[in-house]
Amino acid sequence: MQAPAPFPQFPGMVPAPLVPLVAPVRLEQLRELSTWMALDGQRVSLPRLCVDRVYALELLARAHASDLEPLRELAVSLFAAFERSQAEAPH
Repeated sequence: MQAPAPFPQFPGMVPAPLVPLVAPVRLEQLRELSTWMALDGQRVSLPRLCVDRVYALELLARAHASDLEPLRELAVSLFAAFERSQAEAPH
């Protein structure tokens, strides 16, 4: 038996893979961020985090202000990756 189509109203449509577009980071890092944010009582939308620069930066700012040290450290690391990607981008 074949699995049902993810979008029955659009036959043949397949969801795109989740790829971070805001900065060149591993998806595992974003999942880790999401997990730490949940432990801090905050929800994260991974798809939005991958494509919405303003959302990503606001989320990193909240993570950096957290009482959880590992979350703060991860936020600093991800922000550094974002800044590097912006410095390397053509203007």
